[in-house]
Amino acid sequence: MNQDRGMMKYIPYKSLVEQGDYLAKMAYEKGKREKRPMFEEKAEKINAILSSYHGQDIKLTYYHDGYEYVEEGKLTCISAFLKTLEINELEIPFKAIVDIEEKGEDFYW
Repeated sequence: MNQDRGMMKYIPYKSLVEQGDYLAKMAYEKGKREKRPMFEEKAEKINAILSSYHGQDIKLTYYHDGYEYVEEGKLTCISAFLKTLEINELEIPFKAIVDIEEKGEDFYW
């Protein structure tokens, strides 16, 4: 009778703490992607949303260290001087922004 050993078959690869850390780091590095290029239409859309922002909920996609992240909520600060915006106590530089969508009739999360 052939039985599956489940997670037991992977234990030899993580027998040392250093190996586990190294394997996790390898998986993280392997998952990294390049930032998508910003086209002029997208930049104009982002600028229009930020220029006319008045406290509505938004969905912000940003790029950091090879990965894209999504934050949803209300902007608490838009700083043209520092070139950052703040959402959910997270400060995001303008150059890291990939996309912004505002909540509206045709907007679904």
